[in-house]
Amino acid sequence: MSPRFYQELSEWWPLFSPASQYPEEAADLLRRLAPLPPPGSKTMLELGSGGDSLAFHLKDQFRLTLTDLSTGMLEQNRAINP
Repeated sequence: MSPRFYQELSEWWPLFSPASQYPEEAADLLRRLAPLPPPGSKTMLELGSGGDSLAFHLKDQFRLTLTDLSTGMLEQNRAINP
């Protein structure tokens, strides 16, 4: 994706990459991290999280810290993952 998409057009992110497209990817990641701690007892840092539709599926398991250089993507991230 181009920097323009991540900056000027970031409000369109949910249309291109909605959280509904990520349950299998999240399930695969959780399997790879097994055994999992009790929900909410561990933290996870994601660098370059973008609009983070993946985090939507992980926020019940971890206390998440999501980062990105794009302020527009962080705004989308906050909307998806309040």
